[in-house]
Amino acid sequence: MKRIYYLMLLLVIPALLTGCKSKEDDVEDITNPQGGEITVNGQVVDNTNGNSVSNAVIRIICEAKEIGITTNDQGKFTSKIEISKNTEIKILTMKEGFYTDTVAVFAIAGRTIDVPMIKLQAKTSGTGFSGNPASILLVEQSTPFIGVKESGSVETASILFEVQDSSGNPIDIAHSVFVKFRLAMSPGAGEYLNPLSVKTNSIGRASVNFSSGTKSGVVQLEAVIDFNGRTIVSKPVAISIHGGLPDVNHFSVAPVKLNIPGWHIYGLLDEIVAIVGDKYTNPVRPLTSVYFNSTGGVIQGSIQTNELGVGIAKLLSGNPKPVHPLYGSGFATVTAFTSDESYNQISTSCLVLFSGAPEITVDPTNFNIPHGGAQLFQFTVMDENGNPMAEGTKITVTSEGESVKLSGDINLTLPDTQSKTWTQFSFFLKDDDAEEPKGTRNVPISITVAGPNGRAQLIFSGIVN
Repeated sequence: MKRIYYLMLLLVIPALLTGCKSKEDDVEDITNPQGGEITVNGQVVDNTNGNSVSNAVIRIICEAKEIGITTNDQGKFTSKIEISKNTEIKILTMKEGFYTDTVAVFAIAGRTIDVPMIKLQAKTSGTGFSGNPASILLVEQSTPFIGVKESGSVETASILFEVQDSSGNPIDIAHSVFVKFRLAMSPGAGEYLNPLSVKTNSIGRASVNFSSGTKSGVVQLEAVIDFNGRTIVSKPVAISIHGGLPDVNHFSVAPVKLNIPGWHIYGLLDEIVAIVGDKYTNPVRPLTSVYFNSTGGVIQGSIQTNELGVGIAKLLSGNPKPVHPLYGSGFATVTAFTSDESYNQISTSCLVLFSGAPEITVDPTNFNIPHGGAQLFQFTVMDENGNPMAEGTKITVTSEGESVKLSGDINLTLPDTQSKTWTQFSFFLKDDDAEEPKGTRNVPISITVAGPNGRAQLIFSGIVN
């Protein structure tokens, strides 16, 4: 039996030695390869929530070179680098609000290096050990503004504070403290905080809810910590309370232009400004709707107010041509509508004048002025409806002839007006030849009107002795 056993060992050992031979001939030698280009790919995420970190700075340090790039919107980066030999490269990742991360990978010429996912740790994550509380800062709030009660807006905001040590790190659970909250300034109309005191959590944070009252205004919160005989305070102006529902006594509309040359010219634009306040004289909450109609032209159906309670609707001249029951042809009534806190429709209105082409009349139309005398002329510039011209209209009165002098309304530019007093004008023509009489002469007078409504001219003449 022993002879058979030894014989079998002699047969098996050579086979084992053959099966365990070195495979060096089948393995790529990477100890001294020639240099070449490598491609480095990677992605950076937030270690707390896994979200991509964009615009992170990536520093790739390789041999004596350093390359800087940034991550894209998906937190990814890629770069190509020339290396002289296979070597270790370092990748430093930096981003504001995060701790710097360093990764080392081995690079092989001609290969693509997929860097393991880089997970940055936020500085406010509370990891590690902190010191004692030194400061409080506001880090987040659910909304920058809320509405007064029953306004239809969000009425409560959540505000998050963070307590940090002297190095700017959030305090940990071992250094947790109570943060007390109070209103340093507010409208004083029923607004309140809840809770009034909160203990910081494991990442040094404490939140408080603020609820509005019945009046708008600015709110200043105060977060306070009493620690080892010291008082640490933060006083951010954190929340604005926007107004309530519209009130008829604080609801106004007005045109940007009182007078547009829209009786004959269609498509001219005017703007109608709505100003909407609540019963406390504050602007209504943003995005309050106001509806419009007009007895002349076409107007934008509705607008929404901004933070000042203001909204602007566009009015275009066109059909129908407006006729007002009191002021006559040319005057359009623009009416704005909204709803108050009692669900009643409230409205207010304004007038816009659609003026037409200019017409000129003068009295007298002829004259005979004695030597050294003067004549008063009264003239009108109005459209066919008796209304004034639009803003910027120029009225010029000129005369020809020797030794005569004009005075009065002879060079005017009209303002933006609806008043018919701006249709009546006058001037004097005086014989001005006292020192050297010129005798009888014919003197033409020209009244010229030019502006947005068009152009007109009236020429007449008379005798000056």
